Amino acid sequence: MIKPRQKASKAWTDLPEDFKLQVVNLFKSHFKAQSKLGNFKVLGRIYKNEVVLRCTYLVHGSIQPVQFDLSTDIKMDSKSKPLQIFELLVDCAANLFQSSFDDESFGVPAIWTEIDFDGTLIYAKSESINPELEDEANKLLGEDFLSEDLDGEPLNPTSDLIKGDLESEDIETIADILNNNKKQTH
Repeated sequence: MIKPRQKASKAWTDLPEDFKLQVVNLFKSHFKAQSKLGNFKVLGRIYKNEVVLRCTYLVHGSIQPVQFDLSTDIKMDSKSKPLQIFELLVDCAANLFQSSFDDESFGVPAIWTEIDFDGTLIYAKSESINPELEDEANKLLGEDFLSEDLDGEPLNPTSDLIKGDLESEDIETIADILNNNKKQTH
């Protein structure tokens, strides 16, 4: 399960499936040799004040993924467009993948670490969670298992955002831009 960098981040909206598929296809086309040996997976969440993107590469038959979580703050008053934020995170993930494919000893710490990427502050951390095993465990344990976080707080992924609380107009703007971009690419 993806966890936000900011402790105050509670409610979220998942990244649209089409966007995640576009990123996976981008990784496959850029890393052709690796895509023959394994799979890429992309997950992401939009919170009120941050975006978290998880990019995973898993070699067929392996249980240890190459996986990066990336986060950056959302500043709706800035000149950055939401789509540009995602593109920047994807570019950063591609650079991290390239470094790890080029040098097996390359690593990103398992705690959030600041990276200045093209003049933007991005936070990155590595994860060793196998997303396929996690998905299977979640299916076996059922939905109720995922209804609370480790502190016993209820997980309520989208209700606050969809209802319009917490300045969700910003989140909806991001989703609209992503959806419009998707339509333009087809």
